[in-house]
Amino acid sequence: MPSGFRDYCIVKYVGGMAEQMNSMLKTLIIITLIYYLLKGLIYLAMWQMTYKVQERALEEKRKREEKKLAKREKVYDDRDLPIE
Repeated sequence: MPSGFRDYCIVKYVGGMAEQMNSMLKTLIIITLIYYLLKGLIYLAMWQMTYKVQERALEEKRKREEKKLAKREKVYDDRDLPIE
């Protein structure tokens, strides 16, 4: 077996392995990017949901405060009425 042929086979084998590793690396990078994209979308959805819940809670608090104030004003208005 000539030395050149053996070297050629080794180079061909190593080159094939390098090509396979390159393909695997590309696949790994794509999977990682998809993972972070999905993770980001989930966090964005959670943030939006939290923001909406906070808005609703603040609106309910404002309404309660208005009712409380209106009730308090009504009590004071009744006291101010002249006694007949």
